[in-house]
Amino acid sequence: MIASNFPRRALAATLIGAALLGASWACAGVRVTDAQPKIQDFINRVTTLDGSVVATLVTGNAPAAGSPAVTVYAPPAVIVGGSGQVTVIAADSVQKVIIAMENVSNYYELTLPATVAQTPLLFIVNQQMPLGTFKLFIKYGAVTGSKGVGQYSVLQTNVIQVGTGDIQVSVSWDSVTDIDLHVVDPNGDEVYYGQDSVASGGRLDLDSNAACNADYKNNENITWPSGKGLAGSYTVRLDYWSACTKPKTNYVVTIHTKNMSVPITYSGTFVGSGDGGGLGAGIVIGTFTF
Repeated sequence: MIASNFPRRALAATLIGAALLGASWACAGVRVTDAQPKIQDFINRVTTLDGSVVATLVTGNAPAAGSPAVTVYAPPAVIVGGSGQVTVIAADSVQKVIIAMENVSNYYELTLPATVAQTPLLFIVNQQMPLGTFKLFIKYGAVTGSKGVGQYSVLQTNVIQVGTGDIQVSVSWDSVTDIDLHVVDPNGDEVYYGQDSVASGGRLDLDSNAACNADYKNNENITWPSGKGLAGSYTVRLDYWSACTKPKTNYVVTIHTKNMSVPITYSGTFVGSGDGGGLGAGIVIGTFTF
């Protein structure tokens, strides 16, 4: 599900034009029980930004790399259970996208309905990512019919540990601005930066770039711990507290509950200067029932 244009706190062909999005991982103090971890241990879903095309999980090794290179824009940080938006720009139009990780088995393959030179993609981070994973080194390349798989561009994404539990609502965005996440529980109590916990157990455990004091995390997270989810309807709002001098901000909201088989995502763009809003501020992104 996608919502666009909601207001604090970069597609891809077959072998006549295909894109390879490859990934390698490295981490400090990682603890993994499998002899070789699987990509789904780290990333459990890849889609187009609008969610209309979902990548297939493929067993085996991803294609090898060659040339030419691509330009890639990726988030500097992701949170456990959150989403990351990646834009891949290739010199030739492509239609097939792959996301893979070195030293990790399996990969995702996504085939787009038309050839394009630029594509925004969305990947969702596993809520049960291996303990101690702090960094993902992701490499990106493109495949064309005449030139084969492209040379990889390698980018590092930091992993931030946050709460998950019965309910997890998060937002990520792509510029150093102040976006605020608000969630109203069935009792009408609102979790946000001005009230970071409520009686039902909901709490804000990550608040980023508050009042334009840049921490470059560009993520916020609200969670109800295991056993604390309150039955009923929840409302999710986003408030553009401040643009912090930036012309626009693209965002993705991700909603997990323990009774959802697939998380819900919404994406959109903020423009303007921001409203400095507090309690009750922002625009409704969506509702869900627990």
